[in-house]
Amino acid sequence: MRPAADPRERPRSSRSAERPKARPAAPGSDPYAALSSSDHQEAHTVAYGASPYDELGGPAQSPDGMSRGRRAQNRLRDSRAGQLLANTGALSLFGSQEDEQLDRTGEPLRSSRTSRSRAGGAGAGLPPQGYHRYFNYPRWGKRGVKRWLPSWKLVTGTFAFFTLLLVGVVFYFYNSVDIPPEDPTTLAQTTTVYYANGKDEIGRLSVTNRESVSLKEVPESLIHAVLAAEDHSFYENSGVNYTSIVRAAIATVTGGNQQGGSTISQQYVKNVYNEREVSYKRKMNEAVLAVKINRKLDKDVILERYLNTIYWGRGAWGVQAASKTYFNKDVSKLDESESAFLAGIINAPGLADPTDGDPLHKERANRRWGVVLDAMVTRNWLDATKRSQLTFPKVVKQKTTTSSTGQAAYLMEMVKEEAQEAGIDEKDLTTGGYQITTTFNKRLVNAGDKAVKKWTKDAPKGLRVGMASINPKTGGVLAIYGGTGIDKQLNQATKDRAQAASTFKPFTLISALEDGVSLESTYNGNSPRVIRAGTKEIKNDSGVSYGWINLIKATASSVNTVYVDLNNQIGPEKTKNAAIAAGIPKDTPDLGSNLVNVLGTASVHPIDLANAYATFAAQGVHRQWHTISKITKTQNSDYKYEVPSDVVKGDKVFDEDKVADLTYAMEQVVQQGSGVYAKALNRPVAGKTGTSSGSKSAWFAGFTPQVATVVGLHQVKKDGKSLGELQGFGGFTSIYGGSIPVRIWTDYMTAALAGKEIVDFAKPPRGGEVVSSSPTPTVTVPPTPTETPTPTQTEQPTQEPTRPSQPTFTQDPTTPPTETTDPVVTETTGNTLPTFPGQDDGNDGNN
Repeated sequence: MRPAADPRERPRSSRSAERPKARPAAPGSDPYAALSSSDHQEAHTVAYGASPYDELGGPAQSPDGMSRGRRAQNRLRDSRAGQLLANTGALSLFGSQEDEQLDRTGEPLRSSRTSRSRAGGAGAGLPPQGYHRYFNYPRWGKRGVKRWLPSWKLVTGTFAFFTLLLVGVVFYFYNSVDIPPEDPTTLAQTTTVYYANGKDEIGRLSVTNRESVSLKEVPESLIHAVLAAEDHSFYENSGVNYTSIVRAAIATVTGGNQQGGSTISQQYVKNVYNEREVSYKRKMNEAVLAVKINRKLDKDVILERYLNTIYWGRGAWGVQAASKTYFNKDVSKLDESESAFLAGIINAPGLADPTDGDPLHKERANRRWGVVLDAMVTRNWLDATKRSQLTFPKVVKQKTTTSSTGQAAYLMEMVKEEAQEAGIDEKDLTTGGYQITTTFNKRLVNAGDKAVKKWTKDAPKGLRVGMASINPKTGGVLAIYGGTGIDKQLNQATKDRAQAASTFKPFTLISALEDGVSLESTYNGNSPRVIRAGTKEIKNDSGVSYGWINLIKATASSVNTVYVDLNNQIGPEKTKNAAIAAGIPKDTPDLGSNLVNVLGTASVHPIDLANAYATFAAQGVHRQWHTISKITKTQNSDYKYEVPSDVVKGDKVFDEDKVADLTYAMEQVVQQGSGVYAKALNRPVAGKTGTSSGSKSAWFAGFTPQVATVVGLHQVKKDGKSLGELQGFGGFTSIYGGSIPVRIWTDYMTAALAGKEIVDFAKPPRGGEVVSSSPTPTVTVPPTPTETPTPTQTEQPTQEPTRPSQPTFTQDPTTPPTETTDPVVTETTGNTLPTFPGQDDGNDGNN
């Protein structure tokens, strides 16, 4: 009899029901052991699709009771094919889990849950019946790391999908970009520069320096140099160098040195098709256009057009213009060294001109030249031996690229430089169609030119004259005199320098006044004097001794011993700081803090000195000088540049009461001192003359409440560089501040102020404390032929040195001093002060 069925046993699948009936078996034994060998084999074949015996005749069962057939069935069940078959109903592999349990233990399952239900929550089993998803990830039937590793089908499928997507996007973008009509650079808009009235034209900046040449006329050395510098794979690439693009992108992302990824074809596209927008879309358009252009045009044609359209600096467009502007020769005659120079400056021509006076530009030009030559050697376009023999080429100085001549050319140069500071580079300035209104007054520019020419008709060769005139209320430059021609001389107002001499004394005086010193303070004006122990003697012009005088008289007569004494009292650092606050740049050569900086050892530009004196004219308000008042753009009504409001407002750097006292003292220079010629202006004038040691420079710097103007002269030797002594001309046997400079100044100011109301300076409060000279360590005073009793000199001065009673001093003498036309110049010898270069000897004429 068969034992009764266990009520806990679940109904088996149809496949299980077809199995041969098995006799009960002991736990742990083979459930099919009671069957015959043939029945046993048949049952296993039907149920599991495998024989219970292996090929050697042994039982096909592992030690854990799992048969080989069951394992094969499980593998099929866990495979992707088995899951698909099961989901479609074509094969049932998942209903015999209980058989597996019986196969192992001989005991029926006690749980009512199937393995499929368990798999739905375990994450390592199989998906529930009828469950579908597009991506088998995480993977069913896998455990541990394998569950999270995508299958090769998923990887290849994903890669194929995105590859096709990328190809589709590129194909669409490529076909959506059409080749636009060429943007002829020759149609670039002209920039026009106007005088302050906005109507009279100073000049124009435009792309006029162009001469196209064929590629056959370009030497092979230049072609190789350009390819080495910009795109060595030009003849092999499709218009885009993907390696360079990736390298440039990596450098940008990682913060490395900026690198260009553009090929010659891309640069050509940017220049010719006006692809100048700074964006990723523009770069993509540029790349597509470069590829299309390479399919449309021959490589030689692209290279020829590229060489004729790119900008090479100095207003030169195209290689022929570049060859002439840098080497004054036809492009066909360039050698390897010259070719390497031109190729090296393509990426930044404005920063690599070795003749513009900027040492950084010269260093960059030399470095780029070497880089190009080395690249040519690497590409076998230049022999290494010949490379080692090459030297940096001789580059000619730049000629004017403006449409103006005379003083207008100097004005245009100043405007270009200031426009670049405002953010408009040279290339854009010559093609952008700007309208620039300046601060220059046409009538005053002409007046300055006329005054200089009038007084320098018989001047010796090598004379340099610079003039600058500024509106104190705005800081705007009204006029300059730059020289006899921009192709002959640097701008003498802004680029050349000369020692400031006694024009620096007002900076010491304003410092003393702000320290509480009164103009009535008296000082020992005898000559020579040792002001500080251990220093050399200080002398006045011609060794004249003035006795004890106040600061008003010392200013009018430009007394060196008094001013060096005053500088010693307040500290030379304050003189330097006052000069900087007024408008003298910090980097001015020889602007030091030594005892004699008051005598003008610093070498200044006339325009900077005019800016400082304009601060005095503005009652202590400093406004930085500038030449541009407004910039607009022809094709862009939204673009507008104006002088920043803080520049016009200025900075209060000196107390106005102290400036009023300073101005009063400086008025006496004109009323009774070395600047007496300026009285012809017939209105309040304050100023200061200056003549450097050895007559290397001569100045007159003066102002009215409306205008501040400076005129400076110096002489250069035949070499055109080193300074020489000013030679007499214009009726003067020697030149000093009170001669030619003040005459040029007066003639110009007469024209500048014509028709303007007479404005008085602020009334001086004459404040401060009256003080006296510092004790003199060593005094050597020659007898002074005056009615004033001479004080008794002692070897060791007392705390308050004995001095004569205050000499009578008339502020407004009835008889002006006679202008000395041939002042005696005393050579500094013996115990003088030769260790201070540029010391002012006070030789202002009738000091």
